[in-house]
Amino acid sequence: MSTFNPIDPKTADTNAKAALDLVEAAFGGIPNLMKMLAIAPNVLKGVMAFNQEVTGGELETSLVEQVALLASGINQCEYCVAVHVHVGQQAGLSRDELICNLQGESSDPKSQAVLNFTRAVVNNRGQVDPSLVNALRDQGLSDKAIIEIVGVIGLYTFLNYIKHLTKPTLDFPAVEEFQRNALV
Repeated sequence: MSTFNPIDPKTADTNAKAALDLVEAAFGGIPNLMKMLAIAPNVLKGVMAFNQEVTGGELETSLVEQVALLASGINQCEYCVAVHVHVGQQAGLSRDELICNLQGESSDPKSQAVLNFTRAVVNNRGQVDPSLVNALRDQGLSDKAIIEIVGVIGLYTFLNYIKHLTKPTLDFPAVEEFQRNALV
């Protein structure tokens, strides 16, 4: 079994410290997953730049969190599920809605179209039925927003894989429903 050690911001070398400073400035703290990514500061800097660009576009913050949550659930990443339930609530979504989103469900037609598309992208490696794209357009999403959804899926799938590899300690409240029922 491989063991990865998180980078401690207090003892980090110059490159890792600079990358971790970007995380702290963006998030107000340094999640344990990001301390693992700081093992490769160049990758962490790239993730932070991609995160800023893909989450700062046309897609509403609540939809970003719903997409990230469902992708993380499908990828069986309890760490990222916990993060996105926490951050999703900060974005104005109820916990009950987020638990439904984790199962690919929403009472909101726009969110449901986004979740259907997200599930198909993750499960079919980006090869989706054109009707799912048309459903997004019918809900008022532009082609730019649709590409942003795929960007969010890609970013969080990458982070899910880093979590699986490095096994950081969970530093967000666990989502018991996900752990108990393996929702998704």
